[in-house]
This record gives sequence, C-alpha cells and structure tokens, in this order.
Amino acid sequence: AVVSPQSSGSSGINAEYGDINRLSEDMRDATESAERIHNDISNLRRKTCVIESNRTCVLCEGALLVRSFYVFPCSHMFHTSCLVREVTPHLSRSKAAQVQNLENLLANLRDEDKSRTEQYKVAKDELDELVASECVLCGEMIIQMIDKPFLTEDEMEFERLKAEWL
Repeated sequence: AVVSPQSSGSSGINAEYGDINRLSEDMRDATESAERIHNDISNLRRKTCVIESNRTCVLCEGALLVRSFYVFPCSHMFHTSCLVREVTPHLSRSKAAQVQNLENLLANLRDEDKSRTEQYKVAKDELDELVASECVLCGEMIIQMIDKPFLTEDEMEFERLKAEWL
C-alpha cells in the first residue's frame, strides 16, 4: 500500500486547524466575558441609591451626609476619610504613598479654580480604585487579614500594662 504525502499531511493540518479554531473560540469567549465584566463594573459605578438622612458611617458612626462618602453594593457606608484611614495600613508602602499624594492633590484642586476638573476626576478615579474597589468589611482584604491578630504588639503591651495598673 502506497500512502501519498498529501493524505498524511492533510490530517496533521486538519488537526492543527481544529486546535486553532478551539483557541480562537476560547479567545472570543474570554473577550466577551471581559466585556461583560467591564460593563457590569461600569453599570455598578453608575448605580444610584437613596440614602436616608439618619444614616451613619460604619466606622465612626458619624452622620454620613455631612462629608463625602462611599456606599458599597453590600450596603456598607463609609466617610471617604474613614475608609482611607481604614484601608491605607493594609496597602503596600507605594500604594499608601500614592493614596496620600492623591488626597493632597484632591484637596488642592478643590481649593483652586474649577478649570482643572478633568485632573480632579482622574485623581478621584485613581483614589477610588485604590481604596474603594471593594468593601473593607466584607471584601477580599478582610479575608486576607483573617490570620492576623486583632491588636498590634503595641496595643497588646498597652492592654497588659493597663491590666497591671487596674
């Protein structure tokens, strides 16, 4: 039996063509999934809710509506400054420094003329991404902290000394 080179070569090409088609489908599915996620995030950012005037910040328990604040899909609400103060210790040094720089920039831009509104929006979006990408009480950050002690070593030493004095 004589096997022609074309017949044996075409099956290999067909197999490779099938692999390419599967990879192409996988890439298309991944792209569509990424687009859906992007749209969901965009829709979530535009989502509105009604905040009652008696609502308070989860962290400081102060009136929520007296300062800028964040509301998460889980319904936790935080003053911006309280959320930044809570999240910053859990960020890397470079991200914590970036948060500080953005806060300073935003404070300066608020005080200056409104001709820099695009710069303000960009800085605000960056700050949002760093400190408000998820709820500090029920997001990934809290899960990562589960094995960390509730008190720092200094706080434990203070509690020990306080107990000795009492």
